[in-house]
Amino acid sequence: MTNYDKSILFKLNTLGEKIRQARESQGLLLRQAAAFLEVDTALVSKLERGERRPQKEQVIKLADFLNESLKNYLFFGWQIRSPILLHKMS
Repeated sequence: MTNYDKSILFKLNTLGEKIRQARESQGLLLRQAAAFLEVDTALVSKLERGERRPQKEQVIKLADFLNESLKNYLFFGWQIRSPILLHKMS
C-alpha cells in the first residue's frame, strides 16, 4: 500500500468516525441514517468504518440529517462549488 493509499484510507476513517460520532451523540440509529439516505444499513455501516467512500450527495444529505454544517465535512477532499450548496453551508 502506497503512502497515498494510506492517506486516503486515513481520511475515509476520519470521515466515517466523524459521521458516527455525530450520529451517536444525537442518539440516532444506524437504520435511521440509512432510511434518510435511502440506502441499506450495511452501506452506512461501511461508510462509518471507512470501508466505503460516500458520494458527495450522501455527504450533503448526512450533514442535513445530522443538523451539521456542510463545512464540517469539506476538508475530507470534496470541493463543492454550486451556489445553492454553498448557501446551505452557511
